[in-house]
Amino acid sequence: AVVSGGEDGLVCLVNNAAQDIDDALEAVLNCGVSLSRLGFAGQQHQQLYALTSVHGVQMWDIGTEKLLVGIEDLRPALQTAASHFPVPFEVSYLVDCKYSATSDQLTLFAGGAEGHLGCWLMTPQGPACVAEMFDPNAHSEVVRGVDWDSDAGVLYTGGEDCKLCAWSTGGQSGVPVQGL
Repeated sequence: AVVSGGEDGLVCLVNNAAQDIDDALEAVLNCGVSLSRLGFAGQQHQQLYALTSVHGVQMWDIGTEKLLVGIEDLRPALQTAASHFPVPFEVSYLVDCKYSATSDQLTLFAGGAEGHLGCWLMTPQGPACVAEMFDPNAHSEVVRGVDWDSDAGVLYTGGEDCKLCAWSTGGQSGVPVQGL
């Protein structure tokens, strides 16, 4: 399946193996607000997460087209946890989510000014704080992208400071890999 979404708040699920274009559209989910990121979760990729441009998160069951979680602005909940980090920071934006099939968990990444980045497990009870990634020698500006290699235990981040950083999954220190 192929998924697309954008500023109109609609998520389209398309079966790219369909022989007839009229049969290709499997579902349209209305998130009601513009989208910034989409991805799959669940062992069978049966769930879809959507991060909104207004710092919200939604989780959908693809098979039933049912909204499982809908939080309009996740920042206040994340801020409570971020105030307990070793280097507290103000959560100002959501970066992305990454799903781990090994642990069957969805991890949310959110950031603040001056290169701060935190990660939270998305649980039915709400976000649970996992780690903070901050090192004055790593990012100095907004982090825009993350990629997680759970097998190698490394999180890669890229930011507006033109740095690519690698972090241990313990998240204790950042090591700039390359300035782009």
